[in-house]
Amino acid sequence: MAEGYARFGSSFSRHASAGVPAVFVVFVVGFIVVPLELSTEMSFALPLWLDMFIWIPVITALSFYLLRPIKGVLIALQVKHDSGEGVSVG
Repeated sequence: MAEGYARFGSSFSRHASAGVPAVFVVFVVGFIVVPLELSTEMSFALPLWLDMFIWIPVITALSFYLLRPIKGVLIALQVKHDSGEGVSVG
């Protein structure tokens, strides 16, 4: 992550998202892929090797594609609510 945005004199050192974005990515990708895989399995009954050939790249691509936006949203929420890692608001 960048150290900050020099133009505005801000620092991102307080705002870290740790492993939380990865957890959200797992949930989102699971909610997308599981129904698709189940419907494919019920419709076509593909062999296991073909299932893995299709779904492993789909899962990998979705995970890499969604990780950066979800991390950005979580850090933006921390900045908006003036919260940091391990800081309780309230």
